[in-house]
Amino acid sequence: MAIHRSYAIRVACAGPLLLASTCAALAHHPMGGQLPQTFGQGLLSGIGHPVIGVDHFAFVVAVGIAAALAGHLWALTLPFVAGTLAGCLIHLAGVTLPVAELVVAATVLLLGAIIATNRELPALLL
Repeated sequence: MAIHRSYAIRVACAGPLLLASTCAALAHHPMGGQLPQTFGQGLLSGIGHPVIGVDHFAFVVAVGIAAALAGHLWALTLPFVAGTLAGCLIHLAGVTLPVAELVVAATVLLLGAIIATNRELPALLL
């Protein structure tokens, strides 16, 4: 039993250290980190971003599943789209939100927990 606990402690400590040692790769942006110059580039960037960024894709899928399970598909999808557009406008204004990737990861975990527990939550809370 002690071997399993020791291994779990090492893994728990190694995970955050590994994550802390990473740097930005701009891998989840179809335009290589550059702002789109045309409408077509902007459209491709908007479509490509959640597909290339696995964490963002997981969030989009989790929002869809949570909305469908809650029975409020449009009541949850429309605010998600509005939030996405607001985030895009904030980014275009040159504002960089701190720890954005950690917030995305936290929301994926939270939505995953809500879906896994199959709890009935009001649409406003979701």
